[in-house]
Amino acid sequence: MIVKDEEQNLPECLGSVAALVDEIVVVDTGSEDSTVAIAESFGAKVFHLPWPGDFAAARNFSLGHAAGKWILYLDADERLDTNGRDDCLRKAASDPLVDAWSVSIRNFKYGSDACDTTSNIRLFRNLPEIRFENEVHERVEPSLIRMGAKIALAPFYIDHLGYRLPPNLMREKLKRNLELSQKHLDRDPDDAYGLYYLGTTLLQLDRHEESRARFERVLRSENLPRPLRAMTNNILAYLCLEGNNPGEALLFAEKSAALAPRQNTCHLITGLALFQKGDFGGALPLLLRALEFMHLPPDNSQSSLSQEYAFVDEPELHKLIGVCCSEVGRLEDAASHLRKSIESGVRDPEIFRRAGVCCVNTGEFASGLSYLEEAGKLGSERGELLLPMAFASVRLREFSRAEAFLAEAEKHPSQDSAKISQIRDCLEAELGGLEPEGPRETGFANDDPGDPSGPGDCLRIAAEKGPEIAAGTIEGMEGGDDASALYHLGMTCLMLGREAEALGSFDRALSGSGLTPRLEAGILNTKSYLHLKAGDYDSALSEASRSLGILETQNSARLLTGLCLFHKRDFGAAVPWLLEGYRSLSRPSPDRFGDSCLDRIDKGDLVEMIGICFAETGNFTEAIPFLKLTVKRNPESAVLERLGVCLLNAGEFSEALEYLKGARARSGDSHALALPISFAFFRTGDFCRARENYRNAVPKDENELFVAFQLLEAMASEKSFKPYLRECVMSKLDLFRRTLPAKLDELLSELALSGLIFENIPQHAEA
Repeated sequence: MIVKDEEQNLPECLGSVAALVDEIVVVDTGSEDSTVAIAESFGAKVFHLPWPGDFAAARNFSLGHAAGKWILYLDADERLDTNGRDDCLRKAASDPLVDAWSVSIRNFKYGSDACDTTSNIRLFRNLPEIRFENEVHERVEPSLIRMGAKIALAPFYIDHLGYRLPPNLMREKLKRNLELSQKHLDRDPDDAYGLYYLGTTLLQLDRHEESRARFERVLRSENLPRPLRAMTNNILAYLCLEGNNPGEALLFAEKSAALAPRQNTCHLITGLALFQKGDFGGALPLLLRALEFMHLPPDNSQSSLSQEYAFVDEPELHKLIGVCCSEVGRLEDAASHLRKSIESGVRDPEIFRRAGVCCVNTGEFASGLSYLEEAGKLGSERGELLLPMAFASVRLREFSRAEAFLAEAEKHPSQDSAKISQIRDCLEAELGGLEPEGPRETGFANDDPGDPSGPGDCLRIAAEKGPEIAAGTIEGMEGGDDASALYHLGMTCLMLGREAEALGSFDRALSGSGLTPRLEAGILNTKSYLHLKAGDYDSALSEASRSLGILETQNSARLLTGLCLFHKRDFGAAVPWLLEGYRSLSRPSPDRFGDSCLDRIDKGDLVEMIGICFAETGNFTEAIPFLKLTVKRNPESAVLERLGVCLLNAGEFSEALEYLKGARARSGDSHALALPISFAFFRTGDFCRARENYRNAVPKDENELFVAFQLLEAMASEKSFKPYLRECVMSKLDLFRRTLPAKLDELLSELALSGLIFENIPQHAEA
């Protein structure tokens, strides 16, 4: 460490590492407080150095006094987070094939829990050729690259609190960094890293035009590494957003994604840009992904970039997601995210209003009323609040308040008299102990202060009375055999959950009078759907086929056919029917021909089924886009695993690894998916992790057993894998001796012929 006047930070910093390291070397550059005494109380070796105005020089001075074989370096405003593994440093240092570890660093901001995530080398071998460079933002990476060092990602964090300074002190720190960066550029004016760090400092000082000029120069630098080019495009995209130019921001973000697909920042930027353009449906999955990324542990959040920017903090992200959800009609999700934003301290009146409206629409009347009242206190337009507050008061049986809100609304020039009348009907019905004649629940759109048009309890009332009404109607119609009336009686029974009676009515309708081809096809489709729900796939398929024979130019029976075949696991036959149904559902409702069965099918479920069909039939490339859409909607372990396996089979090994590791994290089993993850690491050249996962793999069935052996054969054919091969062979030796003895002997013989002789391996399995 190099320190100066760090008595406030030093105890917690050293406390986070004292029990994990062999020695602490502290270089003091002129402290006038108790810094030195605190360091010595932790057993540190303290050396003194007049401040040279050069961070790299000070770091290298500290390296000269370190006796250990490995170096961990920290600043006093940092803390080591072991991620639950107290042996993390010794475990890392015991790996003979790794020379340095890149550590994820969470840079927390002042006044919030938001953080940017950076990564750089913090743990490395104590070798004379490894030294720091650059006066500010010093780094050892250049010397590691020159020596061809093997670098791996550490499974622990460092938390950096240095940006939690009050604004005035933070500006002083940034100005110091600005001077040091300029000093470096005076010596090397075209250094891309120097220009990049100068640009970030100017950005933090809100000197956006100067910052943009530096980043544009970075992009013009020759031989610019792809990760740095991607990071620069991200920052230029953000500057475009700050200038209210989302279109240009999207172009920069797209360039960044093409340069480094495995990252989060470009996707966050894209989400922010789409939000700024009003494309809430497009923004939502990207913002949700960014929120999830914030909480990933370092070994599951691998990125191609050394810096991932959190341009918005978590409360702001909840706010944006809440707005998106409310705009696309996901009101329960909207209420949840808006509530989290409010609980984090957001005091935006529009957020309180939206939260209130969403809660009223989802039946949380007390919470909704509370949020709406607070929105009024914060300055929301009164006219936007009156009707939802009136309706919430009715449902809470606070009739005097409801009457007061309605009376105020009647005097307000912006209110709709018809909507006021509908809520008053609800009030009067509650006062009289009766159900209102009109809709009981009232829907309030976010851009409409009150729209009492939701179905609510009217469906329940109709369903309760429906069979009697329908039966009375049938009795007066040709002996009760009218096909249309019988169909409607069946639908009413369905509303009550009386499916057996519904099917009986539908069967009577099929032999009733006045049956048209369109009605007959519709009844058969409904029967097919009911059989499908009940798991009787053969009957469902039969009814759908009959429907298609009656009315060929329809969509519902085709989709039902695909669903039946899918559930019968005839994936190859199902996929063309499902694709046709997907195309039909993707068209606007007025352009869709057919009946209501299409509207009962969730489009997201259909997308997942198509992805499964392609995957199960070996069409992995075709499966990937459908499964990626599914992951955005439903990032469960099984979905992530299926997508990861498809990417593996398509040769997209790095991306496959991202999803497979995500699946393992969600499963809660640290050894799950060890075989495919081992294969992915092997194909991306991370042989150390490939070996570790292969050793942990436990094949569950005959198919996985053959996969494990095929992977071992592939590893044996890779010359660079030679140092790791013995452990892989030994980890599965007994298993392969019992199950594949001939293949194992053949492989061992080939290895011996190629010079890879495994000593002390028995030629026959013991009993």
